[in-house]
Amino acid sequence: MGGGVLNKDNSSYYLYIGSFYWTMSPAYFNSSSGGTNVFRISFNGSIGFNLASAYYGVRLVLSLKSDAKLLGSGTIDDPYVVQD
Repeated sequence: MGGGVLNKDNSSYYLYIGSFYWTMSPAYFNSSSGGTNVFRISFNGSIGFNLASAYYGVRLVLSLKSDAKLLGSGTIDDPYVVQD
């Protein structure tokens, strides 16, 4: 999880943005509720998990090799493109 620790505040790593959001990683299936718990990052940067029915935004995070070649400027009109 990018340097994060479960239930520990951390505002100095790349997943911290100062607001709650879901990651794309499931934590576990909760058989008593019949739902899936998904990892989330809280406003203070701590990692936790909640049932996927809670209301948070989603933020996609991709990990690339350090030598990945990118084209584009990352704007809506000129998005990043990973080049082979």
